[in-house]
Amino acid sequence: MATPIDYGQKLLDAVSDFSPYEMQKIYEAVVFLKEKFILPDEARYDTLSWIEAEREASEAYERREVKRLHTLREMADYTEAGADEIASRVPINQPSQQRVAGLHAGAIWTSDDFDESLP
Repeated sequence: MATPIDYGQKLLDAVSDFSPYEMQKIYEAVVFLKEKFILPDEARYDTLSWIEAEREASEAYERREVKRLHTLREMADYTEAGADEIASRVPINQPSQQRVAGLHAGAIWTSDDFDESLP
């Protein structure tokens, strides 16, 4: 059986030389992730498939198969580049027939003050 990984210690080691500003950004990111994705009593985090995925990701990182990102900007750029690469490989489905104007006339309306400034 594999030795459990102490992720708390790994996180502390990874951020030990961060500036106070960088620590603030890491803290904000962790709080955001916790609030959005790690909810109390959420059973999916206790499933074998989730635990296995975490183990595989940790091992890939240890083998240096996962790129280390140092800033949130790097993470955003890396994610965006990956999305662009995937999008370039996905074919765009063309509509099978011509669109006909006026089929849903009156189904949508725009208020008279649509172009007015917001309060």
